[in-house]
This record gives sequence, structure tokens and C-alpha cells, in this order.
Amino acid sequence: MNSHAVAIIAYRSEPDNDELASLRQCFVTLGQHPLLLICPESLQPASYLREAALAGVRLSLVRFSDHWFRSVSTYNKLMLSVDFYEQLSMYEYLLIYQLDAWVFSDALDSWCARGYSYVGAPFFNDRDELFPFAGNGGFSLRKVSAFLALLHGSVNRKEYNYDFMTIHLPARTKLRGQLKRILHGGEMCLCRLSSKWYCRLIPDHEDFIFAKAFSLLGVDNVPLPQEAAYFSFERCPELLFSWTKGNLPFGCHAYRKYGRSFWNKWIIPGSVSCK
Repeated sequence: MNSHAVAIIAYRSEPDNDELASLRQCFVTLGQHPLLLICPESLQPASYLREAALAGVRLSLVRFSDHWFRSVSTYNKLMLSVDFYEQLSMYEYLLIYQLDAWVFSDALDSWCARGYSYVGAPFFNDRDELFPFAGNGGFSLRKVSAFLALLHGSVNRKEYNYDFMTIHLPARTKLRGQLKRILHGGEMCLCRLSSKWYCRLIPDHEDFIFAKAFSLLGVDNVPLPQEAAYFSFERCPELLFSWTKGNLPFGCHAYRKYGRSFWNKWIIPGSVSCK
């Protein structure tokens, strides 16, 4: 079994300028690792292969049905499918790298060595309130065997993180907070009974589903937000930068969407560099 690979997610044959910059940064920074292009069957890969050749790296194609790349909803379903992880089960870890991500350094080996099942940036809602768990999926590290066990419902766990079943979730009002807490507790009960059906039935983003499930399974499966900040930023990069004591994370996601003024200090738009 290979230890890990970088799984670059591509939806279209011609990446735009920001996606090209992200792709080139990935090749320059992570080019010594196996690089996979996860793409639709109909995608014409010439632009991606040309960039790989210019960077002197090898890029392997892994194709899935076009159906999975039609929308955010269908992509979520791909990430929740057994087939995705089984097709890549020759790797112990996958670094999911969407092309609105940016990687600052090659910390892949060190993060794999921590042994977590799932790692992603801390979550904040649209009011910049922190969720008590982390795992943004756009730039995320996934232990393939752990994901397969979760999706098959074959997780062998005698003890759970029961405190996670009663966490407080950010909400606009006290009543909504109480309702969220009840719903969350019900979801976690379902996950304990059958992680397979939990992953199939819960109508949420795939990264939220996995972050909650692995948090329920225990702190050895997913880092707390304070540690996850060293892995990646998404929302609230200024706050997370203070958490990391002024150190950039391994990577970031959606840097053109959240905190653009912050990222312009560190990422040179349209180039393969960081300041």
C-alpha cells in the first residue's frame, strides 16, 4: 500500500486563472508525492497534463461518472460513496485538494504521521461563530481505511466520545440552539447504531457529516479546532492566524472567497508563490 496521495479535484477541461495558479502551486509544493486528477469521464485533461509536464511531475487520471460533477450536491454524494474510497484504497491517506485551495509548504508527511482519520480547517458559520469541531473538506486529509469502515458501518468501537453528543452548536436564538442540540443528539445516536445509515440519511454537507462522525468516535480520530488551524484556514483567517501565533497553516481553502484582504498579504494572485 502506498502511504498517501494528493487528490486534485477537477470539474472542467479548462481551469480558470485562479485554478491554474492553485494547480501550479500544488505541483511545485507537493510534486514529490503521487498526484491524482479526480475528474469526470468526459473531461479533456490536456491542460492539466501540460502543466504537470512543465512542472516536471507525473499526474495520474482517476475518472468517475460525469454525474458526480454536475453540482455541489452530486459532488457531496461522490465524497460519501464507498466507490470513491474503494477505487483509491491502495493509498493509506488522501489529501483532497480542490482548485480553490492553496498549499504553503510540504507538511503532508508530518500530518499523516499524526494518525488522524480526518483533518480539515475549523468551521465557522455565516456569523463567524465557531463550531466545536473541525473538518472543512476542500483541503482535507482522509484516512481511506477509516472512511471505508465508516461508510460500510463496520466501525469497531467499544467507547465513544459521549460528550460530543451534547455539544452546543452556534444558533441565532436560545430556542434554535436547543432544537439544534436535540437534532444533533439524534444524529449521533443514529451514527452509533449504524454509521453506514448515518452517512446515507443525514442531509448535510459531506465534510460536516464526516467531521461529526469522527468526532463522536473520539479525539484520536480528528483534531480539535485549535490544532486543526495549523492544518488549514477557510473562514476567519485573521482569527486563525492569531491561533497559530502568526504561522501560516499547511494550506487553506476558498482564499478568494473568505478574507481576501488577508490572503493578499501572503498569496500573489495569478502566480505560483507566497510572500
